[in-house]
Amino acid sequence: MDSLKAACLMAGLLCFGCPKEKEPPAREAKLSETLESSSKGAEAPAPAPPGFTEERLRSLVHSPKGGERELLFRLLASDAAARRWAPLGLALGCDEKNSVDTENRLLNAVAGWMSGPEAPTPDELRTVAWAIGACASKSAEDVLRSWLTPDPSIEKTGLTEAGVFGLGALADRKGTLSERTQTALLDAASREGRAELLQPLGRIGRLSEAVGAHILEVTGSLLTRAERPGSRHALFALGSAGPSAEAPLTQVLLSEKYTPEERAAAAQALSRLGDVGQTALDRGLRDLLKRGLPVTYDRELWVPLRAIFNNLKQVTESKGKLVELGTIVLPDGKERDKIAQRRRLIWLRCEAARLLAESNFNAPSLLSCDPEKGRDFRLAQLEVLGRDKLKGVRA
Repeated sequence: MDSLKAACLMAGLLCFGCPKEKEPPAREAKLSETLESSSKGAEAPAPAPPGFTEERLRSLVHSPKGGERELLFRLLASDAAARRWAPLGLALGCDEKNSVDTENRLLNAVAGWMSGPEAPTPDELRTVAWAIGACASKSAEDVLRSWLTPDPSIEKTGLTEAGVFGLGALADRKGTLSERTQTALLDAASREGRAELLQPLGRIGRLSEAVGAHILEVTGSLLTRAERPGSRHALFALGSAGPSAEAPLTQVLLSEKYTPEERAAAAQALSRLGDVGQTALDRGLRDLLKRGLPVTYDRELWVPLRAIFNNLKQVTESKGKLVELGTIVLPDGKERDKIAQRRRLIWLRCEAARLLAESNFNAPSLLSCDPEKGRDFRLAQLEVLGRDKLKGVRA
């Protein structure tokens, strides 16, 4: 990038470490508008001494105290390997007392990288963003959200992707994000047509009502494209949208137009919708089984079926089809395909029996699901045992 853009970018990054004399404006300030704040940033760290191997860096990062902070700060100005590892150590050693200082010095390091002769790699930016999110200072969300703002000074720098990555770490830490940040993520995904930018929204408990309504429109556009990179993130985000997401998620689950992985993601997302999602999974299982079982071990239908069974807690609509699974004839033979298909059918019979047995660990369907009484039977019976108190014969 040219020197002006580099200077603007550096100033914008550093301004978040500056003391504020008044409340920030309601809108997101563009990085190029904060040039005058650059002189208030922290000084760049002195480079660390040479000779830090990958093994030494890993040892430093995973030391009991999260690494030596000052040395880790110096490593931010070292070579590429050190720039990837140092933020991890700083995040592991971050606490309420040092989170602001850690965030400011990480931002200063990024600004220095951006103004250097070689731009930082996406991995380096994502690692720093993750460290800022994991540190979870009071200003972390504002900092990372600002990286999503369309601004000529940050185009093609990788900051948008890094900001999303950091917000995902922050969502893991806090369990939620503000409505302002939720909206910014939706806007970024819609503007750039990239479902992966919705990743943090799939990691929070529940979207705000306004965002929950908007996400149906955004994901609808992303999921109906011929090419859908990152679509699983859009599906997981729908899982945070509440009952209104049941219909589009069920459509993906049942449609053969989507990949097995996308259909499995839809099942996982449905499981987060409470009773509405459980009912949808129950009906979806019924409808899939009505179409017929996979006739070979390598059929793609096994993937969404496994996802449904992993997330379904109780059955009503699909009970009849699950009872029928207990009568499936298992293939015999030593050929690889027959052995593999037999193993999958045994798993399917035991999963069906597990759901039908409720708390009866001696249910006939459960005891007969696996003629060899192997792993699938034992796991199914253990789950059934765990549904009631372990006393008497049950213990």
